[in-house]
Parts: sequence; C-alpha cells; structure tokens
Amino acid sequence: PCVPDLVEARVVCESDGVMVSWQQSKGALFYSTVAQGSGGYTSVCNSTTTTCLLDNVLCGLNYSITVIASDDMCSSDESSSVEINTVPCVPQKVSAEMVCSSNIGVVSWEEDERVSSYHVQALGPDGHKTYCNSYETSCELTGMHCGQLYNLTVTAQDGRCDKSNSYLDLISVPCKPTNVRASLRCQANSAAVTWELASGALSYVAVGVTTDGGHRAECNNTMTYCDLSNLQCGQTYNVSVFGLDGSCSSMESNKTYMRTAPCPPQNVVVDAQCAKGAMVISWSPNPDAQYFHVAVVSNTGARLYCNSSSNACTINSLPCGQHYNITVLSVRDTCESKPSAVVATSSAPCVPTKPNGHLDCVSNSAWVTWMLSAGATSYFVLGKAASGHNSSCTSLSSPCEVADLKCGTLYNFHVTASNKHCSSNHSTIFEIETGPCALEALSATVECNSDTILVEWKQTLDSPLYLVTAEADDKTIISCNSSSNWCVLQDARCDLHYSIIVSASSDKCSSLRSPPTKIKTAPCVPSNVTVVPRCEDKGAVVSWAKSSVATSYQLMATGQDGHVMSCNNSVNHCSLTDLHCGQTYGLSITAVGDNCTSYPSNSSFRTDLKDGSGVSSMSHPIP
Repeated sequence: PCVPDLVEARVVCESDGVMVSWQQSKGALFYSTVAQGSGGYTSVCNSTTTTCLLDNVLCGLNYSITVIASDDMCSSDESSSVEINTVPCVPQKVSAEMVCSSNIGVVSWEEDERVSSYHVQALGPDGHKTYCNSYETSCELTGMHCGQLYNLTVTAQDGRCDKSNSYLDLISVPCKPTNVRASLRCQANSAAVTWELASGALSYVAVGVTTDGGHRAECNNTMTYCDLSNLQCGQTYNVSVFGLDGSCSSMESNKTYMRTAPCPPQNVVVDAQCAKGAMVISWSPNPDAQYFHVAVVSNTGARLYCNSSSNACTINSLPCGQHYNITVLSVRDTCESKPSAVVATSSAPCVPTKPNGHLDCVSNSAWVTWMLSAGATSYFVLGKAASGHNSSCTSLSSPCEVADLKCGTLYNFHVTASNKHCSSNHSTIFEIETGPCALEALSATVECNSDTILVEWKQTLDSPLYLVTAEADDKTIISCNSSSNWCVLQDARCDLHYSIIVSASSDKCSSLRSPPTKIKTAPCVPSNVTVVPRCEDKGAVVSWAKSSVATSYQLMATGQDGHVMSCNNSVNHCSLTDLHCGQTYGLSITAVGDNCTSYPSNSSFRTDLKDGSGVSSMSHPIP
C-alpha cells in the first residue's frame, strides 16, 4: 500500500486522548497508528478507516505520531511523523497555607514546563469566591473571609485543554472574638473573661495587660470563657481575646477594661493613747480605695472595728491589759483588698493591786510586793519622801527592792505597771517609815588579805551594847557585839560588797541605828588560770576568773633562763609575746582593788621545744 499522507493529530480534551487522521492510501485495507512518547512511552491504535483515537496516551508528554498502511500481504513505510503535546497533567504536590498576619492564602504546586499557566479558585461555604492566576508554581488568594473552610481548585492550563484540576481545602484565619467582657472576682483578685463563639477558632487565649504595660496575664480555653489569675492589685487591665485554629491567631478582639481589687493598706502604724484608753491607727493614703475597714482582735477574742474614708481611725474605750492584732482593709464598692500586714499593740496594763512592803533593817531598803497586772511586762516602784528625796526600782515581777533609803524618813510608795506601749496609772499608796537616825560617824576598814572588817562609830552613853551587822551582796550576814565604840567583824570573804549598820541594844528597826555604810573586801586570789598558745607571735594568752571588786590585774611570767614578761590590765586576761622556747615559766597574778591587793596566784607553763610553736603544757597553780 502507499504511504499514508497528510497525517494530522489533535488533542481530544474531553477524553484526554489524541485523534489522528490521514488521507486514504491506495491498496490499504487497514492502518496502524503509532505514538512514540518522550521517555519511551508508546501508544498504538488500529483502524480500517482514516481516523484513529489514541486513548491511552499519558498526560503532559510530547508524542511523535506516524501511520502505516497495510493489506493482507504487505505494509507501507511509516508516514511522515507529526508532533503533538497531550493534555496537561493534574497539578502535583499541591499545598496551601495561610499567611496569618495578612489573611492571605498561598497555594503552591510542583513545576510542569508544559503548562503555560495556572488558575486557582477558592469557594467558601458562604458562597464567597476568590481566585488567582499564575505562571509560576504558586499564587496568593486575597480577600478571604475569616473563619471559613474554602474548597480550592487548581487548574493547569495549556491554551487548549484547561480542565486538569487538583482539589484541596484551606481554612482561613479565625475570626476575632466579639462581645468580650471581664468581671472582677474580688476575693481571688482574678477576672472572669467571656466572649462570643468565633468562626474558625478551635481555642482561645485571653490577655490582660496593665495600662502601664508593666504586667501581663493570660488564660486559654476551648470554651468561650477563662479566668485571668494572679492579677496585681490596684491596677486597670486592658483585656482582649484571640481565636486560634492550630496554625493562626485571629486579629485582636475589641478591648474591654477592668479594675482589680484595691491594694492592702501600707505602713500601718498604731499610736497608743494610754491616758485616754484609746488607739489611733493610721496608714499611707490609697486613692484606689473608697474607704478603709480596721479590725482589732484581742487576745481574749474580742473584736473591735472602725471605718474611715481618710487615712486614720480611732478605737476608744479599750479595757486594760489586752493584747491586740490589728489589720486594715481597703474597700472599693463591694470589693475588699487583702488584709494589711498585722500590727501588734497593747492597751495600758491594769493598775497593780494590793501593794505592800516591809523594811530591810540591815540594808535600810524596802521590799515591795503587789498582785501581778494583766498586760504588764515590767513594774516600776517609787518611794518618795516629803523632803523630795526619792528612790525607785524596776522589776519584771513582784517583789522589788527599793534601796538607798534615808534613815528616819517617812516614804510614800506606789507601783506602776508598764508594757512596750503604755504605762498604767499608779497603784494605791502605802507608807513605810525607815529606822531612826541616832548613831553617827560610822566607819569601816578592811584588813587587807584577812577575813576581818574593823567597824567604828560615835558612842552613845545610854546605849551600852551595840550590834554590828554586815550584809553581803550575796545576802549572807556576819555580825559582832560590842559595848564600846568599835567591833571587828570576822569571817568576811574576799570579792564581796558589804552593807554595814550599827544598832543599839537590838537589831530592831525601831531602835537607834546608824545609816548603812558600804565597803568592799579585798580581791580574791585569781583562780581558774588558763594559758592558750598563740604560735604566730611566739606567745600565749593567759586568762583567769573575773573579780567583782578588782579594778586591775598584775601579771608576771618568769622563765627558767631569767626571761621576764609582765602585764597590767583592767580586764581578766593578758597577751604575752616573744616567749623563749623550751622554757618553764612561773606565773604570778594579783588582783588590785581600791585599797587592797590580793595574794598572788602562782602557776607555771612550759613553752614548746621548737621556737615559736607555743605552749606545750601547764601545771596546776602552786599553793
């Protein structure tokens, strides 16, 4: 058969195939059409007519098409080839995402060089349509409505067949929440935030920011409410809500404004007005509060209250002897702040009752007793004479010794209770008259380093027998009798202060007696001597028991080699430096009083054999 001529090919868009036609060949009974595609793909169709439909060609390829004519015996040569491009393939690897900040949908696909352009259409459930065209591998969909699920169609176009479509969905940015409201929860100082459902939002986040930008609080929920907690007191918060869909956040909702609970009052101070039985509570001004509520709770559970629109409040008619804890609240509308820091105070102590006293004839002092007062932490006892002379004592409890009273004098005594904040009125007054002043010119002399005290006085002719009594500061007593104008007290002990009186005939306060005279005995021999090495200066620190009557101490350390170190000090320790090594030092320590010096305390210590390494041993004091 003759070779087919005038071969033509066209794409059949409806079936994605290729229709091939040619001129009839002489001698041909049937024809074979062969399409050879790029990449080795081949499609064949047979026909007894001069047309044939290639319906299994691949999309997006260039095919070279030839026709062969055949009879029962022979086939012709191939016709001249015809080139044709098949229909575009459906776009591949199509994806879509939202640019959250601009609410623009970006659609992209895989590149296909045989496609001249692309058309993208987005159809929303509300009927809204938007589209874009591109010659590249992406395009942007603008003007999308918020919170909508759009159906996307991506069409590859080649100028002949524009029906190769790819389909997918894209959710636009959530709509912003509406009707946002914030209500203060006063006790917790939190805010209950509510809003209307927003299209496209799967969850929500509410944000509260103070007007000065200094504090931010957030809460989130899949429902249309949440609580903003840990808010700062005394602030105004701007509250807004955002809708979220897992990829994007909506635009910010309209803001609502909310004031938090007022702050607790600061710098609470209590001024106890003891004489009036009142207290004035004050605090720093707080313009966020409409008024302030003061609560005063006593140790007995009693409660007192006052309200004030200023920064001070007064509580009156306080009973005595009460302890109080005070707190202040700021109040605005029906919302109270947290309580201020607790301030403790007390009312005035109750007045001491049943005051009484007796005279100590030896020391010429008065011992005063009373019943303890509620609310008191200390007591003050005052004895006052008509001459103006007075003497007093302070004590944490009953009794109390009022010393240094004058002889032959009538004193009025009373007791006052005090605490940190107030003092009570004084108790009822009682009287004590001290012993008469008859004996004069009393003198006492200590015999140094002995256990005797010589007492002398001016003799009274009608009192042939005298009793001398000495009371030490540890309340021990020694005494002696005499019919002349002197007497020696035996068994006086060192390191003590003695108060000495001479009375006629007996030791009764009503008898004639001298005013007391005070004397110190000689210091005791220093005891409890210890030596601590001090290697850094080849020395030692020597210490001993303190004397209550010594005014100074003298120490001398003498080594076997004749080396001598000395120290004078007003305290009960001395530092020795540059001692010779390997030496036994004898220690002599004496205590010096106003008029007497103690016997020396003798002991020894030995320095180390290596120079500068300190004391190696110490002996017991030498008797």
